[in-house]
Amino acid sequence: MLCGSQHLHAHARARDTSIGQHVPCQLLQPSLRKKQLCPSLRIQWLTSAESRKSACAKTACSQATAAVQPVARQKACTYDVIALGNLCLDIFVSVPELPPTEVHSRQKLLSQLTASPPSRAAWEVGGNTNFMIAAARLGMQVAPVGHLGPDEYGQYIKDVLQREGVHEVRPLIGLEHLDESLKQTLLCFVLVAPDSAHSFCSRYDFGPWPLLPGVTAMPPPAWQALQDTRAIYLNGCLFDELPSNMVLSVLLKAKSNGAVICFDPGPRSWVLSSGPRRPTLDALLDLSDVVVMTEEEALAVTGQTGAQAAAQWVLNRPKSSTQWSIVKQGSSGSVLCSRQSPGVYNQSALEVWL
Repeated sequence: MLCGSQHLHAHARARDTSIGQHVPCQLLQPSLRKKQLCPSLRIQWLTSAESRKSACAKTACSQATAAVQPVARQKACTYDVIALGNLCLDIFVSVPELPPTEVHSRQKLLSQLTASPPSRAAWEVGGNTNFMIAAARLGMQVAPVGHLGPDEYGQYIKDVLQREGVHEVRPLIGLEHLDESLKQTLLCFVLVAPDSAHSFCSRYDFGPWPLLPGVTAMPPPAWQALQDTRAIYLNGCLFDELPSNMVLSVLLKAKSNGAVICFDPGPRSWVLSSGPRRPTLDALLDLSDVVVMTEEEALAVTGQTGAQAAAQWVLNRPKSSTQWSIVKQGSSGSVLCSRQSPGVYNQSALEVWL
């Protein structure tokens, strides 16, 4: 994969923000300044993101569960939504220019950055943590199922999530089974050039995959949480962490138990859309009740030009069970297509001052 290519990186890109217009501004992180927010209609849907120094991004969706399936509305559960996998720490690094795309050079750079990372002033929670914070601030009961190492980075993420009211992390693998490479929380270095161009460098790029070797079944505490939730949120990076057949099996069982599946392919869209991973992507698109993508990701996944065409393509798949298909267009707004309504919902951007 190429460092600096938004198409091939395993982490998130510039943070697109879509937030339901009934959500108070103070629910967003205090570090935000003037942003273009795209309210996705009056439904309680949230695709949240934050940006820092024009750099990195993570898409988050929440509160889709209440309107997607009646079974989810009626089910009494401890959790409203579980975020599955992709717990990482973003570390922002200013560089005079973006590094070369050659793999060996980038692996060397990752080793150097990991050996001597910047101070906490450059840290931000990343991956699915942004989604969980957004959902918790909307009053939802949220918990993560994922991997954090027994190090200062993992503790930092735990502390942030605890302050935000997110439930305790359910680990994917016991610490007694970790090899040395997994005793460190996953770090994603966000490299920012003077012109605000940015690229990413993390173990997601290099493997070996899956990044959590030896995990062939959900540990009992994790599986118990997944059976006790109204919805599960995941993004494409999960398939770098765990075997595809295991992920699909877990989601099928959870869905049969009444959980709504919310899927954001994210920056892994390009990798999942071609080669041996395409069947996994197709299976997950058909399985998901809610699919949300940026317009660029939607083009990679669907091959369709235009947000509306891409959103409808997801709904029109022969085996699709998707109820909502959402394509975000950054500051231009968002498009939502629903299986229950023939209409196409277009929402322009909303400027919010914080």
